[in-house]
Amino acid sequence: MMSHLDTPTRRTSRLPRLWPRVAVVDLVTVPSPGAKPSRQSRAKRAVVAGLVLFVLVQSSLNLAVRSEWLPISDPVFHEKFAILSNHPSFFAERDESAPQRVAALGSSRTQLAFDAERFGNAGTADAMNLGFPAAGPLTQALYLRRMLDAGFRPDVLFLEIHPCFLAPGDPPFEAQWLHSYRLRPSEIELLRSFGYAAESPPTHGWSGWLTASYGYRFGILNQYTPVLLPCPFGLTVGARSDSRGFVAGHHFVGKQRSRMTEATYKQYAPVLENYATGGVGVTALRDSLALCRERGIRVGLVLMPESSDFRGWYGKPGYAAAGDTAMSLGREYGVPVFDARTWVSDEHHADGHHLTPAGAAEFTDRLAAESAEWRGAKR
Repeated sequence: MMSHLDTPTRRTSRLPRLWPRVAVVDLVTVPSPGAKPSRQSRAKRAVVAGLVLFVLVQSSLNLAVRSEWLPISDPVFHEKFAILSNHPSFFAERDESAPQRVAALGSSRTQLAFDAERFGNAGTADAMNLGFPAAGPLTQALYLRRMLDAGFRPDVLFLEIHPCFLAPGDPPFEAQWLHSYRLRPSEIELLRSFGYAAESPPTHGWSGWLTASYGYRFGILNQYTPVLLPCPFGLTVGARSDSRGFVAGHHFVGKQRSRMTEATYKQYAPVLENYATGGVGVTALRDSLALCRERGIRVGLVLMPESSDFRGWYGKPGYAAAGDTAMSLGREYGVPVFDARTWVSDEHHADGHHLTPAGAAEFTDRLAAESAEWRGAKR
């Protein structure tokens, strides 16, 4: 018969047998080398892989854009240069038996006014329209260098003078369109040499390797989904360009033309009031003229057509100042000046300074005729 004293002894004697069992259970819970990683471990790996992929994508995009494998850093330039590249004669050695190569470089005024195909037929020349939206003398100087570095070899260059971009200012009036993300790294110093304190964009520094999609967001949207841009039709008008870069303008009448002209005035009012010339715009024009002289390119300066309303916004002293500056540059560099401000009647202006198709034909024919003797065109 078992006494009550035996019970503790039995219970105590079982304890040593329990510890090994607990130890076995603990050993089983330790992951073996072939076991699946925990959820936390997988999450850490996913985060690290995501970060690595993000950096690789951003770096690759930055490299592709800065190397211009993807033409999205400056769609305004890439679009027109692609059209120019389809005309190899402008990149070839001079052939005396070939038609004279003529190009017009300027802003949207030139883009909608210089019908290169019509000029070629009238002036017996091989002509190109190199008008870029909102391209004043700063942009023209940059783009001229880009094209010349790429082998561009025109015989004659009509260089637009946009008086509103010659007004002094800090920053210059043109800067509101010449965004820093459009610039190449070397062009920052060039702009600074003109007296414009241009800032380097983040895409040119180390952060560009991590934020390329943000830094080039406007160019990316313009290339693939322009409807999402603040300007719903995109930064360029390539779909409307012909094979020689000319864009046929709109023909507005009545109240619509009045509204467009009023919008033009509001846009340029900041520089038209008490208008004067000077500053970085004039310096940039001198740079382009000097560069053309160095490369043996014959240059003609052109003051583009303006409506009587637009000409009145300068005031008489301002209007005279724009012409005097153009003539002074012409004398300084020994180049002709074609003052076309009064060449086209008001009815052929869409908004005060952009021409309708009829206005473009009128301007192009007169420019071909008045420049023929200077160009030495074959008649």
